[in-house]
Amino acid sequence: MKKRTYILREKLFILAGILAVGYFGYTYFLEPFLTKQQEVERELKANMEILTRYKHMVAEKPKLEAEIKVAEDQLKDLDKRFLSGPEPALAASELQKLLREVAAKVGIEIQRENPIKKTEDVKMYLKIPVNIQFTTDVNKLIRFLYEVENHTKLLKISEMQIQVRDEINARAIFVDLTIAGIAKKT
Repeated sequence: MKKRTYILREKLFILAGILAVGYFGYTYFLEPFLTKQQEVERELKANMEILTRYKHMVAEKPKLEAEIKVAEDQLKDLDKRFLSGPEPALAASELQKLLREVAAKVGIEIQRENPIKKTEDVKMYLKIPVNIQFTTDVNKLIRFLYEVENHTKLLKISEMQIQVRDEINARAIFVDLTIAGIAKKT
Protein backbone atom coordinates (compact mmCIF):
# COMPACT_ATOMS: atom_id res chain seq x y z
CA MET A 1 0.00 0.00 0.00
CA LYS A 2 2.81 2.31 0.56
CA LYS A 3 3.63 2.10 -3.07
CA ARG A 4 0.24 3.44 -4.09
CA THR A 5 0.42 6.39 -1.73
CA TYR A 6 3.82 7.20 -3.09
CA ILE A 7 2.51 7.00 -6.65
CA LEU A 8 -0.51 9.10 -5.75
CA ARG A 9 1.70 11.68 -4.07
CA GLU A 10 3.94 11.72 -7.10
CA LYS A 11 0.94 12.19 -9.33
CA LEU A 12 -0.25 15.11 -7.21
CA PHE A 13 3.17 16.76 -7.42
CA ILE A 14 3.29 16.28 -11.16
CA LEU A 15 -0.26 17.64 -11.51
CA ALA A 16 0.58 20.63 -9.30
CA GLY A 17 3.75 21.21 -11.35
CA ILE A 18 1.82 21.07 -14.62
CA LEU A 19 -0.79 23.46 -13.26
CA ALA A 20 1.90 25.87 -11.99
CA VAL A 21 3.75 25.78 -15.33
CA GLY A 22 0.42 26.25 -17.16
CA TYR A 23 -0.55 29.18 -14.95
CA PHE A 24 2.85 30.90 -15.30
CA GLY A 25 2.91 30.11 -19.01
CA TYR A 26 -0.51 31.70 -19.49
CA THR A 27 0.21 34.68 -17.24
CA TYR A 28 3.68 35.54 -18.54
CA PHE A 29 3.63 34.32 -22.13
CA LEU A 30 0.18 33.67 -23.61
CA GLU A 31 -1.74 36.62 -22.10
CA PRO A 32 0.89 39.27 -23.11
CA PHE A 33 1.05 37.69 -26.57
CA LEU A 34 -2.74 37.88 -26.98
CA THR A 35 -2.83 41.48 -25.67
CA LYS A 36 -0.05 42.49 -28.07
CA GLN A 37 -1.88 40.78 -30.93
CA GLN A 38 -5.07 42.76 -30.15
CA GLU A 39 -3.06 46.02 -30.08
CA VAL A 40 -1.48 45.15 -33.43
CA GLU A 41 -4.93 44.41 -34.89
CA ARG A 42 -6.26 47.78 -33.65
CA GLU A 43 -3.25 49.63 -35.09
CA LEU A 44 -3.62 47.75 -38.35
CA LYS A 45 -7.30 48.68 -38.56
CA ALA A 46 -6.50 52.36 -37.84
CA ASN A 47 -3.71 52.34 -40.44
CA MET A 48 -6.05 50.76 -42.98
CA GLU A 49 -8.58 53.56 -42.38
CA ILE A 50 -5.84 56.16 -42.85
CA LEU A 51 -4.67 54.40 -46.00
CA THR A 52 -8.24 54.38 -47.33
CA ARG A 53 -8.52 58.13 -46.72
CA TYR A 54 -5.20 58.75 -48.47
CA LYS A 55 -6.29 56.61 -51.42
CA HIS A 56 -9.50 58.63 -51.58
CA MET A 57 -7.50 61.88 -51.56
CA VAL A 58 -5.17 60.56 -54.28
CA ALA A 59 -8.19 59.53 -56.35
CA GLU A 60 -9.60 63.06 -55.97
CA LYS A 61 -6.30 64.74 -56.88
CA PRO A 62 -7.33 65.73 -60.44
CA LYS A 63 -10.60 67.18 -59.16
CA LEU A 64 -8.81 69.09 -56.39
CA GLU A 65 -6.18 70.38 -58.83
CA ALA A 66 -8.96 71.62 -61.12
CA GLU A 67 -10.64 73.38 -58.18
CA ILE A 68 -7.31 74.97 -57.20
CA LYS A 69 -6.79 76.16 -60.79
CA VAL A 70 -10.29 77.70 -60.86
CA ALA A 71 -9.64 79.42 -57.51
CA GLU A 72 -6.27 80.74 -58.74
CA ASP A 73 -7.90 82.09 -61.91
CA GLN A 74 -10.59 83.79 -59.84
CA LEU A 75 -7.92 85.27 -57.61
CA LYS A 76 -6.03 86.60 -60.64
CA ASP A 77 -9.25 88.18 -61.93
CA LEU A 78 -9.88 89.67 -58.51
CA ASP A 79 -6.30 90.99 -58.31
CA LYS A 80 -7.01 93.04 -61.45
CA ARG A 81 -9.82 94.79 -59.56
CA PHE A 82 -7.52 96.07 -56.79
CA LEU A 83 -5.91 99.48 -56.89
CA SER A 84 -2.30 99.22 -57.92
CA GLY A 85 0.58 100.99 -56.30
CA PRO A 86 3.17 99.82 -53.81
CA GLU A 87 2.22 102.56 -51.33
CA PRO A 88 -1.19 103.72 -50.08
CA ALA A 89 -0.49 107.23 -51.36
CA LEU A 90 0.02 105.93 -54.91
CA ALA A 91 -3.13 103.82 -54.67
CA ALA A 92 -5.04 106.91 -53.45
CA SER A 93 -3.66 108.85 -56.41
CA GLU A 94 -4.89 106.12 -58.76
CA LEU A 95 -8.31 106.26 -57.08
CA GLN A 96 -8.47 110.04 -57.53
CA LYS A 97 -7.61 109.65 -61.20
CA LEU A 98 -10.33 106.99 -61.64
CA LEU A 99 -12.91 109.19 -59.94
CA ARG A 100 -11.97 112.16 -62.16
CA GLU A 101 -12.38 109.95 -65.24
CA VAL A 102 -15.77 108.67 -64.11
CA ALA A 103 -16.91 112.21 -63.27
CA ALA A 104 -15.77 113.49 -66.67
CA LYS A 105 -17.56 110.61 -68.39
CA VAL A 106 -20.83 111.57 -66.67
CA GLY A 107 -20.30 115.32 -67.07
CA ILE A 108 -19.51 116.27 -63.48
CA GLU A 109 -16.74 118.61 -62.47
CA ILE A 110 -15.16 117.67 -59.16
CA GLN A 111 -14.63 120.82 -57.11
CA ARG A 112 -12.60 119.32 -54.32
CA GLU A 113 -10.84 115.99 -53.73
CA ASN A 114 -8.94 114.94 -50.64
CA PRO A 115 -7.21 111.65 -50.07
CA ILE A 116 -7.93 110.60 -46.50
CA LYS A 117 -4.70 109.70 -44.77
CA LYS A 118 -6.31 107.10 -42.52
CA THR A 119 -6.35 103.78 -44.33
CA GLU A 120 -8.25 100.84 -42.91
CA ASP A 121 -6.40 97.56 -42.48
CA VAL A 122 -8.48 94.56 -43.54
CA LYS A 123 -6.27 91.47 -43.12
CA MET A 124 -4.01 91.51 -46.20
CA TYR A 125 -5.79 94.40 -47.90
CA LEU A 126 -5.99 98.14 -47.41
CA LYS A 127 -9.15 100.17 -47.72
CA ILE A 128 -8.06 103.52 -49.17
CA PRO A 129 -10.63 106.32 -48.94
CA VAL A 130 -10.83 109.54 -50.94
CA ASN A 131 -13.27 112.38 -50.27
CA ILE A 132 -14.71 114.29 -53.25
CA GLN A 133 -17.16 117.17 -53.45
CA PHE A 134 -19.09 118.49 -56.41
CA THR A 135 -22.31 120.19 -57.45
CA THR A 136 -24.57 118.42 -59.94
CA ASP A 137 -28.13 117.41 -60.71
CA VAL A 138 -29.89 114.24 -59.64
CA ASN A 139 -29.59 112.42 -62.99
CA LYS A 140 -25.83 112.95 -63.24
CA LEU A 141 -25.43 111.91 -59.61
CA ILE A 142 -27.33 108.66 -60.28
CA ARG A 143 -25.15 107.92 -63.33
CA PHE A 144 -21.99 108.75 -61.35
CA LEU A 145 -22.97 106.44 -58.48
CA TYR A 146 -23.82 103.68 -60.94
CA GLU A 147 -20.44 104.04 -62.69
CA VAL A 148 -18.58 103.99 -59.37
CA GLU A 149 -20.41 100.91 -58.07
CA ASN A 150 -19.96 99.03 -61.37
CA HIS A 151 -16.37 100.07 -62.07
CA THR A 152 -13.79 97.43 -63.01
CA LYS A 153 -11.87 98.34 -59.84
CA LEU A 154 -13.32 97.47 -56.44
CA LEU A 155 -14.80 100.76 -55.28
CA LYS A 156 -17.20 101.31 -52.42
CA ILE A 157 -19.11 104.40 -51.40
CA SER A 158 -18.39 104.72 -47.69
CA GLU A 159 -20.16 107.95 -46.93
CA MET A 160 -22.52 110.25 -48.82
CA GLN A 161 -23.98 113.63 -47.89
CA ILE A 162 -26.31 115.53 -50.20
CA GLN A 163 -27.40 119.12 -49.68
CA VAL A 164 -29.84 121.16 -51.73
CA ARG A 165 -28.31 124.63 -52.12
CA ASP A 166 -31.27 126.34 -53.78
CA GLU A 167 -34.59 125.17 -52.40
CA ILE A 168 -36.55 126.91 -55.15
CA ASN A 169 -34.49 125.38 -57.94
CA ALA A 170 -33.73 121.93 -56.46
CA ARG A 171 -31.83 120.82 -59.54
CA ALA A 172 -28.42 121.87 -58.22
CA ILE A 173 -27.36 119.67 -55.34
CA PHE A 174 -24.08 119.65 -53.45
CA VAL A 175 -22.63 116.18 -52.98
CA ASP A 176 -19.92 115.16 -50.51
CA LEU A 177 -18.79 111.54 -51.11
CA THR A 178 -16.19 109.34 -49.50
CA ILE A 179 -15.27 106.54 -51.85
CA ALA A 180 -12.91 103.74 -50.86
CA GLY A 181 -10.85 101.51 -53.10
CA ILE A 182 -9.20 98.24 -52.10
CA ALA A 183 -5.47 97.70 -52.53
CA LYS A 184 -3.26 94.75 -51.64
CA LYS A 185 -0.74 95.24 -48.87
CA THR A 186 2.87 95.03 -49.94
